[in-house]
Amino acid sequence: MSKFTVKVKLPAILCDFKASYSHVDKLSGVQYMILTIVSTDSFKELTWGEMMDRLGIPEIIYNEMYKPAIGRMILLKMVEPTGRIDLDDYVGETVLTKMGRQAYEKGVMAQDVDDFSGTVANTPAAPSNKYVKGSTLKVCDKTGFIEDRFSDLEPDELKIENHIIKEKSQYGVDEADADVFDIRIERQKDLACYQRDLRVGLDEVTGQFTIESDNLDDNFLKSRFNSPELLSEIPEQISQSSSAEIRYVAWADKVPDWENVRFFLPFDVKFDKSKLVLVNGKNCRSSKYLCSEITGDSDIVVIETSNLGYEYALVEIPTVIEGFEGESKCKLMVRRSIDEKRIAEYIETAARSIDPVDTESLAKALGICDIIADKRLSKEIVGNCLRKTSNFQGTLIELQQYKKAKWYSELPDMVEEAILEKESDAKQVATVLNQANLQIAGTLAASRFKSEDPSIALSHADILAPVVRNDVTFLRDMGLEQTIADMILDGDAPPYSSKHLASMSNLSRNLHELKKVFHIESPSKYTFDLSEMKSEEKERLKSYLSTYGKDMDTIRTLIQGTGSYSELKAYESFFKEMVQFINPGNGSDLRTYGIEEGIRLSETLEKLGLSGTLDEMISDAHDKHIISDNDHAILTEFRLFRNECAHQMVVGEVKKNKLKQWKQAIDNLSRRENKGEKKE
Repeated sequence: MSKFTVKVKLPAILCDFKASYSHVDKLSGVQYMILTIVSTDSFKELTWGEMMDRLGIPEIIYNEMYKPAIGRMILLKMVEPTGRIDLDDYVGETVLTKMGRQAYEKGVMAQDVDDFSGTVANTPAAPSNKYVKGSTLKVCDKTGFIEDRFSDLEPDELKIENHIIKEKSQYGVDEADADVFDIRIERQKDLACYQRDLRVGLDEVTGQFTIESDNLDDNFLKSRFNSPELLSEIPEQISQSSSAEIRYVAWADKVPDWENVRFFLPFDVKFDKSKLVLVNGKNCRSSKYLCSEITGDSDIVVIETSNLGYEYALVEIPTVIEGFEGESKCKLMVRRSIDEKRIAEYIETAARSIDPVDTESLAKALGICDIIADKRLSKEIVGNCLRKTSNFQGTLIELQQYKKAKWYSELPDMVEEAILEKESDAKQVATVLNQANLQIAGTLAASRFKSEDPSIALSHADILAPVVRNDVTFLRDMGLEQTIADMILDGDAPPYSSKHLASMSNLSRNLHELKKVFHIESPSKYTFDLSEMKSEEKERLKSYLSTYGKDMDTIRTLIQGTGSYSELKAYESFFKEMVQFINPGNGSDLRTYGIEEGIRLSETLEKLGLSGTLDEMISDAHDKHIISDNDHAILTEFRLFRNECAHQMVVGEVKKNKLKQWKQAIDNLSRRENKGEKKE
């Protein structure tokens, strides 16, 4: 419940008094008789002598006992003589005082009597103790105090006396057993007033006010005050926001036609911890909160979560204080809850109302989107920012702080679309993406940078391939797979730096070199003789073959659907076989055997001082009796097999005993070489 405090001025009737007090004893028989005589009207015309005669009291007793007792009572102000008190004086000339009457009624006799005085305040608005010592009441200025309203108030003198007697210590009578006598009260002419705070609460359901008056009499307040009067005392700040960052400038004259509304005092409604606050900019203005289009009767929208939000309306409507007469217009705020659908609508409107021209405005818009975790809306906002920013590269760097956001995985697509709207130069696109460490899908980029001129298309592709997520897909989207395959076969591809295009360049160059080495016109038409190669040429050839295989593995996925792939695949198979021939010992098949043993035979003959072709060296070895006729025949047969292995992809079957025979003949020659035998 919203609460505030108003100040009211309440009446106080001040009464001055004078009184006496004394310690007392019980009345003696003589004292009681004297007070009875002077208080009886029928005895007033009798003299004291006649009175004593009636009572049968001798003159001497009167003079020795009664007359001194009357004298003491005069001193104690219990009786007051208007004449003498001798036997021939009238009883009526001795008058019973108020104090004497009180003593007579109580049956006591004062000892030493003292006087005291003070002021009692009667406070009719007090809930119970309506009489207090006057000096304890803090009276106030009468400005605004309507005295005539309380002119009928009269204090109860008996209650004043009871207060004085009960609270005598407050007035300086410290003796607990002292009795108070002869209280004389005189009311002051004018009413005084004092000020009290009333706690006023606003019922959120009814919109009516209630009074919390723990220290005041509700019935008195309701009979003497009314709603307009009390509500006029509402402090002005209660009708405004407690924050200087929001101002209420206009109020509707009726409550919106909403269901389940709640009423609040404007000062009590605080928004500083809310996730989103929207103002309409008309009735409500703010230097902090977002001014947005708000539909209906709402002036303010407050959103806490994706499913908790409120609309507020500023109204100035008639209302009352419960139990008080009259009504008065008050400035209030009316609130209703809104559902998830309406919250989402406000979120979208608010987020889209922010122009994301820089990272600060972008952060504000994304913060709004995060309330409902709207990935679609966040993407839209980021896309707008990328299209509008004047510092594209800086914006990309700033966006890295959102890596945990759900939309971040789709940032490359947004970046690709936006950057292609801004940049027409492939190098600039790549530069921006590289500096932001970002890769794009490349679909749009491929469409943008396609060209009928293969060299232009390849140049663009080489620049952009490193900044796309899948450069194979990108090159296909560029329509370059057939061009790449053809360039490899043609052997005229220029150098490129991106992964797949670099492999294309390497393959093109290596294939050209390998064709020259093996005298290849096509995968099925070639001539070569490995035995005639020098060792350095073999090493260079091995390098070509090794690189060729690696580059084919790199580029295979891209080109395997082209019409040229089968030819490139055939070359690859051929070159794999050549690797086995050039690296003796690595192969185990029949063809590898022929090549390896042929190389061993050639090297052995050379070490024996022979030179020329393999055929010539075998003949010379026979002529010089290095080998026997039988070995000559066997090695000549092997040479023919070796030539078949060197020049054919497939060789015929050879029986095991033949292979063993060939190997034995070469081993025999190797043993002679090891012994250092040479025939001139």
